[in-house]
Amino acid sequence: MLICIAAEGGEVCAHFGHCEEFALFETDGENVRPLKRVPNPGHAPGVLPSLLKGWGVTHVVSGGMGNRAVALFQSMDIEVVTGAQGGLEEVARALAAGTLVAEPNVCDHSGEHGGGHCRGRTP
Repeated sequence: MLICIAAEGGEVCAHFGHCEEFALFETDGENVRPLKRVPNPGHAPGVLPSLLKGWGVTHVVSGGMGNRAVALFQSMDIEVVTGAQGGLEEVARALAAGTLVAEPNVCDHSGEHGGGHCRGRTP
């Protein structure tokens, strides 16, 4: 499994597309290994799902994500986990162990940022 976590200041970011960077972790189910952190190339609708699919990502984790992005990831067979909070490695380990407890998606819009707002922390 290759996990991509939207990161901001060493923790899970509240909004996937607006994160500072992506933290990548590889896991075989028991062992979780940090791979690298990649700066976010910028938020543009539909770009990030294709980019992450090309990296081989199987799971994306964020505090929140718009419905359009969720649907795009799912159409590429990438599992989406929203509502996650906490430290990056802790969250990756919990996901790999099947114990990650996620709160509701903090993003309450359908993918267009002009009129929508994300609840909770804002990057």
